[in-house]
Amino acid sequence: MVKELIYMIFCGTSAYPIINSLWASIDKKGIIPTEIVLLASGSQNSLEQITKKVKIFIDSILDHNCTIDLLMISEWDIEKNIDLLMKNIDESIQHGKKLVIDITPSRKTMSISGVLLVNKVISKKSLTLDYFQHLIYWHLIESDKYQSKWYPEIPRENFNFVDLMEVLR
Repeated sequence: MVKELIYMIFCGTSAYPIINSLWASIDKKGIIPTEIVLLASGSQNSLEQITKKVKIFIDSILDHNCTIDLLMISEWDIEKNIDLLMKNIDESIQHGKKLVIDITPSRKTMSISGVLLVNKVISKKSLTLDYFQHLIYWHLIESDKYQSKWYPEIPRENFNFVDLMEVLR
């Protein structure tokens, strides 16, 4: 039986950092999600196009064994985001699911929401740290040169792949 693994990723305005970070997570950490949740704000005009590209990617790489969902969050209200995500996480915990949070693409305030969320869950005595598998940050060096390239096209020395859970544990 496949363990259910939710991969929550904050969305920016381009599909490249979303797909590249997912791709790096699969390649570098062997992360195989069964569900991807795109965390997006209402002001993102290209959301339909991004969702379509992510769907094509997961269908080709994960052989259709992964669903994709969309969760609308605030672009600026960190406290509101944490409350919304905590509610979502509480439901997932009850069903025994594990979680990866990827803060790579999005506005900094949205990414901060992800880090503070993990910190809040870690500080709750009733929850175990085992629930969060990874907290991913994929940093592209020379982003002007590689921002429109796919993961296999980017030389490995031009990005840093960091699992912040290794720092928090």
